[in-house]
Amino acid sequence: MKNTTAKKGKRTTIRSSRFDDNAVARMEEMLQENPLVKPSILIRAGILALYRMEKSDRYQVILDAAAH
Repeated sequence: MKNTTAKKGKRTTIRSSRFDDNAVARMEEMLQENPLVKPSILIRAGILALYRMEKSDRYQVILDAAAH
């Protein structure tokens, strides 16, 4: 549920992203799990999840993603 009392943040548009076939397939699978989720929300959730990780775990996930 949306927090209607939260202060709105600055919005920055990221104009392009490239995803390999595996990333697209994972994203489509997650989007199909809940029709209310949009790609932009999924990407923001991924950033939030990385941010909440310990730095060493975050770095490892980033290295794993870069290798694919």
